[in-house]
Amino acid sequence: MKGIYIMNKEPFPLVYPDSIRSEIRQLIDIDRDVMSAEEVESDLSVLKDVDVIFSGWGGPKLDDTFLRQRQI
Repeated sequence: MKGIYIMNKEPFPLVYPDSIRSEIRQLIDIDRDVMSAEEVESDLSVLKDVDVIFSGWGGPKLDDTFLRQRQI
């Protein structure tokens, strides 16, 4: 399964400390650093083939519009 982190970068290590990210990596392939919602909206191709979104403060609104954009 492929995943992505989308949230504000500053609180990222507090929400997903190294130990948690290590556990996630055992189950999910995440091949890029955390991205802000704005970065993702400017390059929707990063959502291609993503199965799991890990988010937190400043993450995108996960509504129908966002999820439809994922199907690029």
